[in-house]
Amino acid sequence: MAGTSISSRIGSKVIRKYGIYLIKKKIGNGGNGIVFVADIIEGGDSLPKTRDYAIKFLKVALNDEKKLEKRRMQFRKEIETALFFQDKVSGIIPVY
Repeated sequence: MAGTSISSRIGSKVIRKYGIYLIKKKIGNGGNGIVFVADIIEGGDSLPKTRDYAIKFLKVALNDEKKLEKRRMQFRKEIETALFFQDKVSGIIPVY
């Protein structure tokens, strides 16, 4: 994870801090990215704080612009699909 992430050991269940989130554990890994469970620690006032969040990080080298743009487009399509179905199908994770 790049950007504002910092290594952290705040309690036994926390892997690292990323922005307003504490990353707790890895729950999935695929060809497009890695998914983690996280809690909100600061900010995010419009988001419910009574639940866990899933955060997906895309797997791609930042210097590979072509692959990065392709993954971004795939991820946007995934988000749009989840948004379309989240009120129509039970079990879809809400997208914020």
